[in-house]
Amino acid sequence: MPKYTYECAECKDSFTCHHSIADLLKECSKCKLDSLVRKPSSFSTKREEEQRTNVGDLVERAIKDFKTELNNEKRTLKEKMWSPDD
Repeated sequence: MPKYTYECAECKDSFTCHHSIADLLKECSKCKLDSLVRKPSSFSTKREEEQRTNVGDLVERAIKDFKTELNNEKRTLKEKMWSPDD
């Protein structure tokens, strides 16, 4: 996604953010007025592999946690004495 720099015409606060070319921010987060002006900035993209890694890490962590929980439950059930009367 492109990187944009905005400056508030009222309070002069400035910041940089990534968003779609179709999006346009208007309200200043500092003074809450619709006075943001998009300034020219250098082109920047987020690497796709960084995005995949972040999501991939979350999925891998969730799978690992689920497997640990499943193995603990199996161990607990194996330790119980089962009889047809239960």
